Amino acid sequence: MDFGTILNAALSQALGPQAIVFALAAIGLNIHFGYTGLLNFGQAGFMAVGAYGLAVTVVTYDQSFWLGVVVALLAPVVLALVLGVPTLRLRADYLAIATIATAEILRLVFGAVETKDVFGGSNGLTGFAKTFQDLNPYSGGVDFGVVRFRQDDLWSLTVGWILVARSAASSSGCSCAARGDACCARSARTRTPSARWARTCSPTRCRRSCWVVSSVVSPASSSH
Repeated sequence: MDFGTILNAALSQALGPQAIVFALAAIGLNIHFGYTGLLNFGQAGFMAVGAYGLAVTVVTYDQSFWLGVVVALLAPVVLALVLGVPTLRLRADYLAIATIATAEILRLVFGAVETKDVFGGSNGLTGFAKTFQDLNPYSGGVDFGVVRFRQDDLWSLTVGWILVARSAASSSGCSCAARGDACCARSARTRTPSARWARTCSPTRCRRSCWVVSSVVSPASSSH
């Protein structure tokens, strides 16, 4: 048994681009469920619309990478609104049911033979990150003995882990939790709130805004 190879593979997976993608997905889920109690079983769907928003814009429609980044950030917002507006008003597990069904629908659409010309079928799309890689300031990869990274991976790691650190340190989650708790507490104290308070401090409104904001976190890994 070659423990050096095992250690190299383990560190590459723990620190590599794939770990960044999962870390950003976990941060988004933490805001959804950990802070606001919104049960989202379709996080993969939000990641998919962000990734395909970038890839389709650049590869299929031959547009700018930066326009693709904008599309990648706006697409999950639109998806969050489509899912959140009707379901966040309801109780029980309707949001969880809607998100897991949506993620499965998106998986089938993106991988379908009928949409292969747009989404690339089961093989997906490649070649959309060239502009991002052209910004790479590194002249070569690094080799620490137990783990090594190529030049392109090193640039992805630098940008990716900065995004993870900034997202983890963001006050968005705490702000969502504080707003939700304040709304619930005030709602409990006030049986007939004023119309102005109902507009500005509705628990449904708080959950909806936090739902939309946190849905953008996961697709931030699209360029990786």
